Amino acid sequence: MLGAEANPKDVTLPPPEERRWLIQQTAALLAEGGWHRYVRGPLLEPTPHFFPDAWAGGERSVARVLRRLLRYAGHEAAEISLTIHPQDPARRAKVVAKPPVMRGQDPIAWFIPGAKAPLRFAVEEAALREPENLVPALARAVAHAHRAASGMATPEGAEGQRLIDLTSFALGFGLLTTDASQRFYAKSAGGFKATRAQSRLGVLSVQDMSFLLALQAEARGLERRERRRLLAHLQPNQAGFFRQAATWMAGLEPSIRERLGLPEPASWPAAPDLATLAGPLELPDAPEGAETDADAETDDDDEPEERLDLDRGIRDANRGKAVFRVERSGALRMAKVLGFPVLMLGGLLSRGNFGVDIPMEIVMPSAAGLAVAGLAIGSLFTDRRCSEPKCGNKLRPDDETCPLCGGQVMGVIHSPKERLGAEEALVRAGKIDEHGLLVGWQDEQDEDEEYEDEEYEYEEDEDEEDEDGAAKLVHDAELAPLTATRAS
Repeated sequence: MLGAEANPKDVTLPPPEERRWLIQQTAALLAEGGWHRYVRGPLLEPTPHFFPDAWAGGERSVARVLRRLLRYAGHEAAEISLTIHPQDPARRAKVVAKPPVMRGQDPIAWFIPGAKAPLRFAVEEAALREPENLVPALARAVAHAHRAASGMATPEGAEGQRLIDLTSFALGFGLLTTDASQRFYAKSAGGFKATRAQSRLGVLSVQDMSFLLALQAEARGLERRERRRLLAHLQPNQAGFFRQAATWMAGLEPSIRERLGLPEPASWPAAPDLATLAGPLELPDAPEGAETDADAETDDDDEPEERLDLDRGIRDANRGKAVFRVERSGALRMAKVLGFPVLMLGGLLSRGNFGVDIPMEIVMPSAAGLAVAGLAIGSLFTDRRCSEPKCGNKLRPDDETCPLCGGQVMGVIHSPKERLGAEEALVRAGKIDEHGLLVGWQDEQDEDEEYEDEEYEYEEDEDEEDEDGAAKLVHDAELAPLTATRAS
């Protein structure tokens, strides 16, 4: 469904054909993948009660959320591989299997089909700044992974994406994905500014997702108190659509359970223990009683998780890239510094009622005189700035890197307009690649990891040499009596 019907009376419900399709596809999904979690599994809420894991805004935090969702989906033992794509095109790894734009929203987290192990996921780094949008997107990605791990076919294109949306309800993720299907919120625009933002998730419409959540509530036979608890976690639009769908389903014949092929509640299995599902996560492939994630986090206190959810602005944005030192005369800058304040303040005092009357005939010549003096004084100095338009930090003659943006100073230019030409010259000379990164440059963190690996290998070699030496000494000691006997 791409939109609601034109009739205002039906705007809160999907069209009749769409309702039939949603019910039929849900019944087919439950028949193929099982109905136990659909009716007895926990309906995940965006609260610490369901997600008790620590969030530090880094890769390990995302991995913990994924493993938690996989446990709820019945794949706790699965190995995962996580790729986080930075916003900078020069530092992005190859983006694989990213779904197309869905309902005007670029996906922020997705599952990468392929080999059965490990389950591969990818996340946009910018999404870590908004965990309230990231967690539902990860839940949807886990629903896709569940289909792959369970052998359910997922066609390419919109048809497959609709089935993924449906699968999120079978795993108990429906409340998360319904609330995130369309969200309006305030987003920081820097400083004290805030802008109105909107996010969307999935391909099914808000009416469809709300209908599916009401369908699950009706199938479970949720009481009014439990339904109010669900509504408290929904956006106003979704809550209204949920109520309308629940009202429509209340008088259906045959009933929702019959349409979905569900048995009577008396034959349903016991609900899983939420305390166990929300308990500490064990590391993949760990034996029983082995270290858990909580233990690992305690051990890693000396190595804090690198935060990826902070908008650092221009700081270190050009690390590994080329910048230039723009050297210009300081005359114009000094003229502005000396002349403009006098002109602005004098104009304010001459036209305002402050009890001070300074005629403009005095202000203008004074400002002009100071500006001329600024030109003369500034011509004695050289102004050195970073060529990055968003940076412009002051540089010293011996600076090899910009202290603010982290760019490598590769030369001197005399105007910011010369920057692009200078970069093209470096590309032709083979000093930077087409993305602007320095050829042969490596992140300090990667260098440290390589150094640690080399040091570890060196220590292993030393241990082997020590073992060989000790074995030789033992061997010589064993042969010593025989040698002495032969000599005698």
